[in-house]
Amino acid sequence: MFIEDWFEELRQKVDRIEKEWATASTEKQEHLIRQLKQLRTCSDQVIDLWLKYEEKLNEAIRMIKQTSKIPASATESLVKEYDKLSEAKQPLEFSTLLEDEQPQMELHKELYEKAEGFYHLRLYEQAKQHFASFLEQAPDWESGRLYYAYSLYYCCDYELALKEFRLLTRTAVSPNVVSISFNALGCMYVQEQKWLEAIQAFEMAISVRPQYTESRYNLAICYLEQGDTEKTMKLCEQLLAENDQDWQVEVLYLRAVRQLFARYPQKDIERMLKMYDPNRNLDSPTLWELAMLAEQAGFYRHALSCYQFLLERQPLDAGLWHAIAWNKWLLDGPKQAMPALKKALTLAPEHPDYLFSYGWMQLATGEITSARIAFTKILNATENHHLGLLGLIYAHEGEGAYDQAKDIATTLIQKQDQYSQMLGHYQLGKLSLQQGNQIEASQYLEKARSYSDVVPEVNQWWERCKNTKDHVQVTTNQTAGISTSTAEW
Repeated sequence: MFIEDWFEELRQKVDRIEKEWATASTEKQEHLIRQLKQLRTCSDQVIDLWLKYEEKLNEAIRMIKQTSKIPASATESLVKEYDKLSEAKQPLEFSTLLEDEQPQMELHKELYEKAEGFYHLRLYEQAKQHFASFLEQAPDWESGRLYYAYSLYYCCDYELALKEFRLLTRTAVSPNVVSISFNALGCMYVQEQKWLEAIQAFEMAISVRPQYTESRYNLAICYLEQGDTEKTMKLCEQLLAENDQDWQVEVLYLRAVRQLFARYPQKDIERMLKMYDPNRNLDSPTLWELAMLAEQAGFYRHALSCYQFLLERQPLDAGLWHAIAWNKWLLDGPKQAMPALKKALTLAPEHPDYLFSYGWMQLATGEITSARIAFTKILNATENHHLGLLGLIYAHEGEGAYDQAKDIATTLIQKQDQYSQMLGHYQLGKLSLQQGNQIEASQYLEKARSYSDVVPEVNQWWERCKNTKDHVQVTTNQTAGISTSTAEW
């Protein structure tokens, strides 16, 4: 019988006890309790046997690694696998041991290794108890106290854990133990949202061990929470220079960029930005988050790469085809984007967002009639579709049908939300100016100027309206005022 089958059989026994308990008689419940005790004893025996086996296995691998005369290629895979397992099972770094403590370690080796084994099995309650017993016999053993502190933390004994970590920061000699303890303190302060204390703890960890990656990443998070985006970006750039495939750092970097864009004009910070190509091996949720953050920060090529990696996994996702089309348009123009957009419409022909994008790109290439048909199709399905109304205004404007465009713009003014009203006033002002009615245009544009920070074209048309020497010629085939700007929506 395979070991997986044996454990599955044990699990099924526990499942049966759970299901039978609610309806069992008193006598039956006593029987179930005896069964549980037997299963508990079995579990304890398995753990003890596994710890002995693991110890023997590691000793054999270490011996072979140190004494083997066989060519390196023959033992390379075994050694690599051992190193990988050792790294995976030790979230804490205990590489520095004190020479004068080695004899003491031999005296308490069995108790230490048993406690360590419980910790690696994530049986933190048992680990806490065994490390407490170990420290009664060897109170100065730093790695044992560090394991004990983490066991307390994972058992939610936060006050005692805090006390132990603080003690280690003051008394430990090993730089690794000191830096790990400061990092743990910082993480606990973060949980309590004590950002300044956390920053101090992470900075102390880095002062002890300057290349401590975890503390540098944690410090960057704290800086971002405190609004210090430039320090966050600087730390992230250093970390990405060391490992440009660290997606967690990339996400943090993009969040900092997004905050910076909200505070400064893009032209002032573009020189400060540094990005790496995304990794196709990232999981799908991470690629989605990276793509959206990159779009918000203006890194359209970075976003495009993320969407293309996602498309390899979901080739029939219309939303991905649309996202690819949109970013291609922003990078290379509507003609390069149209094939991807048509694929999105093939997969979801009635989707209003995809129809709007199609109509907007058709406007940009001068295909006014096709654009009008697309926008009309949206409005036939949803009468008050905000983007459909806006697109149809531009289509009528491009065909020279100003009165029809103004009728639609008037419906925007009648909506309840201020943003729609602003768009209506802006469109009416722009259309009135193109018809040569400067006074009427001035009145409409004045009402729209409160949103000029969102739609910068409002100020452009306002300045144009003020210039009395500006003569606007209207022809039936012109597309004046149509742009590829997405600011209005």
